[in-house]
Amino acid sequence: MKPLEAVSKVVKIGNSDQRIFAYWSDLRNIQRMIPPEADAEINATEDTCTVTAKGMTFVVKILEKEEYKLIKLGTEEGTKMGFTAWLQLKSLSEYETAGRITIHADVPLLMRPMLKGKLGEGINRLADALKMIPY
Repeated sequence: MKPLEAVSKVVKIGNSDQRIFAYWSDLRNIQRMIPPEADAEINATEDTCTVTAKGMTFVVKILEKEEYKLIKLGTEEGTKMGFTAWLQLKSLSEYETAGRITIHADVPLLMRPMLKGKLGEGINRLADALKMIPY
């Protein structure tokens, strides 16, 4: 079955592609972004992040990196409703980088109509959040 795809808008991030890449290449940084009220347990290493919330556990891994341009993340094979996400970066100047996120989500066919719009909204919010992180 073909995955559900969502592509964010392109955002301009006020930092260098090297700093942004370094930040997102270390999944331990995800722990800093989850608010305490999220009621999630997160255990992370540089390349793997395990999240347990609402009785569900999933593992996200860095699958591929292209220095200063691409970080590809994904869930482990066989994960229920797994996903793959790409963070693409393009240097615009010394202190400005364009960023875009693409997600492919493995969701059941019956859930697609209700999730498609929410996934699109969510991925654009994530892209906007890229601009606010203190790299």
